[in-house]
Amino acid sequence: MKHSQTILAAGLAAVILTVSLHAQEDGYILNQPGYVKIMPMYQSWNIDWVNSTDMTLSSADVEFHYPVSEQLSATLRTAPLSTGGNFAESNGMTDTQIGLTYTFPKQHLLAVLGLNIPTGQTELPIDDFLTNLSLSNRIFEFNSPVMGQGFNVHPGLIWALPLSKSLVLGVGATYQYKGAYIPLDNGGEYDPGDEILGTVGLDYRLSETSVVSADVVYVHYGEDTYWGERVFEYGDRVSVNAQFRTSFGYNVLWLYARYRTKEESTIWPGTYVVQLADRVEPDNVNFTASYSMRFSPMFTLGVLGQVRMFEETTATISGVTLFGAGLNPEITIGRLLSIPILVKYEFGEEKEGYSISGLHAGAGVQYYLR
Repeated sequence: MKHSQTILAAGLAAVILTVSLHAQEDGYILNQPGYVKIMPMYQSWNIDWVNSTDMTLSSADVEFHYPVSEQLSATLRTAPLSTGGNFAESNGMTDTQIGLTYTFPKQHLLAVLGLNIPTGQTELPIDDFLTNLSLSNRIFEFNSPVMGQGFNVHPGLIWALPLSKSLVLGVGATYQYKGAYIPLDNGGEYDPGDEILGTVGLDYRLSETSVVSADVVYVHYGEDTYWGERVFEYGDRVSVNAQFRTSFGYNVLWLYARYRTKEESTIWPGTYVVQLADRVEPDNVNFTASYSMRFSPMFTLGVLGQVRMFEETTATISGVTLFGAGLNPEITIGRLLSIPILVKYEFGEEKEGYSISGLHAGAGVQYYLR
């Protein structure tokens, strides 16, 4: 899993924006209130090949956030899931992720610790394993794409330096130890390579209501081994992200762009249980725009537009261009309860010209522990 990257990216944004004079307006609040969130989601993709391919995932993400003190907070995430479509049906729990953050306000430092607890199913039958491999393709953005892996731990440190009243520099790094596990029934031990991640970001406040930010993320991946033999090296990756955020009263406009590129992956000769070429993430570009409108204290509506483009590779599914549009309403009931809703539809083509389309739909509940 790439959970450490999510923690570090969110943490870097949190520290930078908190150091800014009006960080609370940007939604990254280190001392945010505790909450419990349950978000059931249905996701379905169709590829119109000669033999049409359908894949579905039903999941219910469970997230618990608790501020232990003004400086320490903890977050726990897990999800039950069920797959369907043309692939083998698979049911179970994902692994459990635990995230801890500790802030040093005077030093503008944030220490993070992430854990992946192997509560998900491993030693899968071959059909279930291939289903999970397909669901892990980043093109599909499945909400909970992986069941079980090994024990992972990733400590990190993030530091923000105010360069002026409007400009803040952020620097962060994590190391992720990835433990071995047995993915296949009667199979050998798979030991994914450890990861080292570093990031540098800038946040510039244009006005009281507008912020522009950019960051660069570099990830180094170690070698994967299977049955004690090296089989795969992912290739180092660089991501460049930029975003602009401005508010008009209670309404918020957000623009986001990302370019992600990586070195060529290394696949050692041999016969393996999976087509390792399908694990290679292609270079890709993501453009997203959203506008959130508050109609009343009880109802907010977000609209979303997105374009995602992936380069062509030797993988089975590649060279994909997708256009997406969605709605993200949220109903607020009192001070403690909200109901987030998401509906997004994507369509496009893959490298051979076959159409590809996807639906993401979900509604949940979030209860604040005030």
